[in-house]
Amino acid sequence: MAREENKETVGPAARMAAAVAKRMRVKKGLTQEQLGAQMGYSGAAISAMERLLHPVSDEMLVHLERILGGGTGIFEEMRPLVRLEKLPEQFRGYAPIEQKAVALWLYANHVVHELFQTEAYARALIAGGHPEPTPERVEELVISRMARKALFDRKQVATCAHAVHLRDSKVSDGPTFAVEPAAWTAFLTWQD
Repeated sequence: MAREENKETVGPAARMAAAVAKRMRVKKGLTQEQLGAQMGYSGAAISAMERLLHPVSDEMLVHLERILGGGTGIFEEMRPLVRLEKLPEQFRGYAPIEQKAVALWLYANHVVHELFQTEAYARALIAGGHPEPTPERVEELVISRMARKALFDRKQVATCAHAVHLRDSKVSDGPTFAVEPAAWTAFLTWQD
């Protein structure tokens, strides 16, 4: 929702996106209504984005790239930065590290991680925060969470491809037992 107080919370990447969009729109000789019509938005939505009353959305950046980008990729480059700004402040530094992670080890006794991968559970958990977030903020965080789901769904990558390491799953820093892959395969296929 377009509100005056949004101007105070808009991050630098969203500010830059709005400023560049406005300059490129003016340079192309388009009115806000004309740009909005080409993008599938109203002129008021373009005005709200340019005046920072409603921060630029990921979808809007895609359309801005198509119409104003001129093959430069400038709005495409801004997308991850704008997405990062919409994450909770305490998580922003962790998100880029998480994207590069080979494995995640989490302990949280207040979250059922498998359920958190569903949109309904994520929405209920995020909406139940205190202070209660606005419906728009809930949607932003749910979209971000669902985008992170790809990290949890990706195939595990072996950190040591020449051996199979076994350990007690409850003791992450305990001893391991390594065997050749062929020996492990033979063990798995062995029958009485």
